[in-house]
Amino acid sequence: MKTINRRRLLQSLGAAAAAGIVSPSLLSAPARAQARAPDQKLLFVIAAAGGGSLIDSFMPIVDAGNSPIVSYPANLIAEGGGFRCVHAPFPVNLGGFNVTGHILPFAQRHGRDMAVVTQEVTSVNHIVAQKRSLTGAGIHGGRTILEAAAARHGAGLLMPNVNMCESGYLEPGDDVGVADRDRSIAVADALLFPFATDGFRGIKGAPDRRLLERARSVRGRLDAQSVHGFTFRDAAVQKHFLDARERIAPLMEQQDLITKLTMVANVPGQIPLTDFGLESSPDGAAVRAQFPDLLRDPFEAQAALAFLLARHKVSCAIALSPSFNPLLEGGLRNTPLAFDFSHSNHVLTQYAMWSRVLKVADGLITLLKAQDWDDADPSQGKMWDRSVVYIATDFGRDKTRPPGSLEFGSGHHLNNGNVIVSPLVRGGRVYGDVDPATGLTFGFNRTTGAAEPDTLLHEGDVYSVVAQALDIEFTGRLDAPAIVR
Repeated sequence: MKTINRRRLLQSLGAAAAAGIVSPSLLSAPARAQARAPDQKLLFVIAAAGGGSLIDSFMPIVDAGNSPIVSYPANLIAEGGGFRCVHAPFPVNLGGFNVTGHILPFAQRHGRDMAVVTQEVTSVNHIVAQKRSLTGAGIHGGRTILEAAAARHGAGLLMPNVNMCESGYLEPGDDVGVADRDRSIAVADALLFPFATDGFRGIKGAPDRRLLERARSVRGRLDAQSVHGFTFRDAAVQKHFLDARERIAPLMEQQDLITKLTMVANVPGQIPLTDFGLESSPDGAAVRAQFPDLLRDPFEAQAALAFLLARHKVSCAIALSPSFNPLLEGGLRNTPLAFDFSHSNHVLTQYAMWSRVLKVADGLITLLKAQDWDDADPSQGKMWDRSVVYIATDFGRDKTRPPGSLEFGSGHHLNNGNVIVSPLVRGGRVYGDVDPATGLTFGFNRTTGAAEPDTLLHEGDVYSVVAQALDIEFTGRLDAPAIVR
């Protein structure tokens, strides 16, 4: 376990600097920022980066014997939660590390709220396809589903839209009309981000806060009189930056985000929070119970921060993703290139990465199911009652293999699907189906939900389902009453 010192805490300041993109003119007083709109809902996007294949998770084909199509022996498929799941009844070995599957357990725990939606995408380029999974290939004027959710449900929130992903999942939308406050704030390090939300606390021997506030005031006056400040005094970017610095930083401090979002526990000699005048979040024990490896697993730390941001009414649209970098500390946690390691070993990579994504999603959903929406009024239900978890794949994988083999590599493929988990959808089923002769998924009737072999749905259809569940209206929305409650 690594020691966290002030130098390491300062490494997260770059992430906090990204908060400068929030428009402070649209922020309200801290008291209002703590209120929830009566119809507010939450969106969590979890990226299945690199080609998470649905026929290798919740839509497997049973191998009738030496098939050239990607399929699985009957003993590696199990039923759970209304789904057919790839499941090895024992740990499998990948690169010398054992992997315990989490596909079947996830379906058993959350299948009633899970809808698997087939689709065929329009690109197999990682960055392009990932961005289109969030923009619906431009169906909403190029606005990402995170931006749309922030605009619809982010009123009064300090950071409505937080994105911890990378590559195309981190790309902003193309709608220039999106308000600055609804654009994503990029968080590079979820574990350390909380310490970047206060300019003073955590500094040993710091001067009195009143003196530091005076220094801030002097800094503002000097900036205005500097050559740079005078030259660019009318520049929109300059005004934007200064307004953000003068208004957002105090709001973060007034709301005590450095405490509310700190997921780590105080450990004398290792993580000595109290030595720096800090303390763990009141919800710290709960998030650590679900994500016990958050200190060494960035994906778990992201999920913990996602819950805390939503729990403390800071954000309503949050994206997280496993990295493309390998993580081997304490056993296999993340394959190189995430799902895209399927180029080298398709079956084991899909099993390992789906298990990874679903285990983290399970922890997040468990926290949401346990937490009241309003601490003062439990009759309003749980946070989960208003949440949508969108597991966004970028594309699928090749459907063919050496006949009967479970050891092969796969390329990218347009044909695939996505997973939506929410009590706001009619779960417990696949919308569409797969042709066992080709391995290709096909679509369904949006009104009845019946599978239609001659129909293909695309990115805009899935975007519309998520938007409909979140009460996001826009011209051209492709409603699917068969899925959304």
